[in-house]
Amino acid sequence: MFPLLESLLRLLIVISTSRPHRSLPNWLKGTFDLELETIGFYPYQVKAYVEKAFTNLETCEVDSKKVDKSLVRIPIQLDALCYTWDGFGGRTIPQTMTAVYKAIEQSLWQKDAVNLGKRTNEDARDALPGEIRNAVENEAYLLGVFAFTGMHNDVIDFESEHRSAILEQFNPKPSLGLDKTLQRLSFLRSSDPLLNDRYQTYHFLHFTFQEFFAARYFVQQWKAGHPLKCLTLNGGQTEDIEPTSLLRKHKYTARYDVFWRFVAGLLDAEGKAEGFFAAIEDKPRDLLGPTHQRLIMHCLSEVSPKMPLRRSLEETLKQWLLFECDFIKQACLASEVEFPEHALFDALQEESNVKITILRWLQWRPTIPSRIVNLTPSWLGDGESTDLKRAAMDILRAQSSLSDQILTAVVARVEDQDWEVRRAAVDVLRAQSSLSDPILTAVVACLEDQDKHIRRAAVNALGVQSSLSDPILTGVAVYLEDQDRDDWKVRQAVVDILRAQSSLSDPILAANVRRAAVNVLRAQSGLSDPILTAIAAHLQDQDWNVRRAAINATWQQGGR
Repeated sequence: MFPLLESLLRLLIVISTSRPHRSLPNWLKGTFDLELETIGFYPYQVKAYVEKAFTNLETCEVDSKKVDKSLVRIPIQLDALCYTWDGFGGRTIPQTMTAVYKAIEQSLWQKDAVNLGKRTNEDARDALPGEIRNAVENEAYLLGVFAFTGMHNDVIDFESEHRSAILEQFNPKPSLGLDKTLQRLSFLRSSDPLLNDRYQTYHFLHFTFQEFFAARYFVQQWKAGHPLKCLTLNGGQTEDIEPTSLLRKHKYTARYDVFWRFVAGLLDAEGKAEGFFAAIEDKPRDLLGPTHQRLIMHCLSEVSPKMPLRRSLEETLKQWLLFECDFIKQACLASEVEFPEHALFDALQEESNVKITILRWLQWRPTIPSRIVNLTPSWLGDGESTDLKRAAMDILRAQSSLSDQILTAVVARVEDQDWEVRRAAVDVLRAQSSLSDPILTAVVACLEDQDKHIRRAAVNALGVQSSLSDPILTGVAVYLEDQDRDDWKVRQAVVDILRAQSSLSDPILAANVRRAAVNVLRAQSGLSDPILTAIAAHLQDQDWNVRRAAINATWQQGGR
């Protein structure tokens, strides 16, 4: 197979896919032109997907409470979550990845208990979670040993030989026979249902489900104090390994990262995570530190804020972040969404240079905690450094909905002495689709700025507003009256803003009847006689463009 693979990879056009932790062989490195990462849905796509899932087909109404609470971005997982959602009832919406998967697991087991003939539809609907779990105990164990054996052997697709070896070594006792049971489990998919069982392969719905069930088996053995049965699929040998020994061996293995997160979350659900974190802190330790700290914070993201060790672990993470800022002038740890919010908040109380470094690295995160965003007004005061104000603005620029307190602080920087701060402030305002008139008035004032980039940013900020009041439109329209202005891009943008208004008042229309303004008038239906008279007066204008625009505007009104 390797010569075939080698020949395929040497073709002119090749697309190769892999898990993120995979690395190219040396002979292939440098041969690919582009490397991309599949990140799943963007937030707006998640919202659109969930809206479709929670739209009442009879009334066409969307359940907005559900739409705003989803934290899953991978399409197939989002589908499973939407299927599960109503099962939450009045309970708290899960806040960690482990909690989400536990909820999905419970809901799908309820469905599979019926598929396996262990409950009727009515019984399954009324059964308690523990009753469903007891009914599918053997099948849950089967999935656990399948998933863990796959992790141990780096296997995703389970062939007939793999299934036979697992059945022989683990004796999971499926009620309907192995393959018939696998076919009825919602967590698995087969390569081709039409093939003979011998030629079919099975894989988990998504690799994270395999990691989740592998963690289930690990946690079961950890709690019971029993060794893990590690089966080598190629040779058929089995080795008993203590859970702590596996942890020491694969603590920093990238392929086990999500697995360890699930282990932490599952143990925490039973109040037993503290011993697991103590084992992580034990030797061997990453000599340089960051790899170990990443493991800690990834696992911490899955456990309760009340876990006894959490505060001391967060303090250590904070000290490592400050060390990064001081020693290498970077804040890589802060760029990861799993970095604890409490530790991040404390680190941002440090001196200005630390704040600036952290804020610059926070821009790499897809989301920033609201608690951190709410700190920004304190960094925009007159006494703060220009670099800190810019860094704070860069954080705010990615936020689509800011409080009045924050917007007021941003508006105060519209007249900052530093042009980059002024421009950044206008850019922040441009990201807001609905601004109050006092704030828009400050934006309009930026049309007077000497820097053309700030003028253009200001007019762009006005252009994205859903609606503009007459006083604001009047201030915008004034820009067209001064013939000394030579920024045609701003002029055109102002015209576009006015043209986009469905109905302009007579005072605004009358004040703007030269070349650009007449173009605006063309878009208005049913102009009054005084306005048409004002247009006609410009049929004698020295600028032929104005004359042409006036003729066109008059003609479109029916030539009155």
